[in-house]
Amino acid sequence: MPFATVQDAARRFSEAALAKAADPSPPRAGDANHRAMSEAWLALEAQGEPGASAARELLTLGARPVRCWVAAQLLALGDATMAPLLEAEAAAGGALPFSVAMVLAQWKKGRLRPPFRASAPPTDGG
Repeated sequence: MPFATVQDAARRFSEAALAKAADPSPPRAGDANHRAMSEAWLALEAQGEPGASAARELLTLGARPVRCWVAAQLLALGDATMAPLLEAEAAAGGALPFSVAMVLAQWKKGRLRPPFRASAPPTDGG
C-alpha cells in the first residue's frame, strides 16, 4: 500500500475529491485527481474491513463531493442503500464534480460502472 495507514488513504481520497470539485475544467481520462482517488480507493479496498470502514466513514465525515464519489462507487459495486443518499444530493442541486442525476440514471438502467477501478467484481449481495 503506497499509504502509511488506512487513514492516510482516506485523507488522500478526500483531498483529491475536493481538488477535483474545485477544478472547473471538464474531466479527462488522465485526470490526476481522479487517478489519485482511484489509487486511494484501491488502497482502502486492499485493507479489507478497516479500509471499507474508513471509506464508509467518508459518507458522514466527508464534504459533499467526497460523499457523492464514495456513494457512486458503492452504488456501482452493488450497494443499493447509496441510492437514497445520491437522490438527496441530486435534489439539493448545486455544482458537483460529476452529475449525480446521471449516476442515478445509469444505475436505474443497470449500466452504472464504478468510477474507480475495483479489484473485485461487483456483487449482487447474494
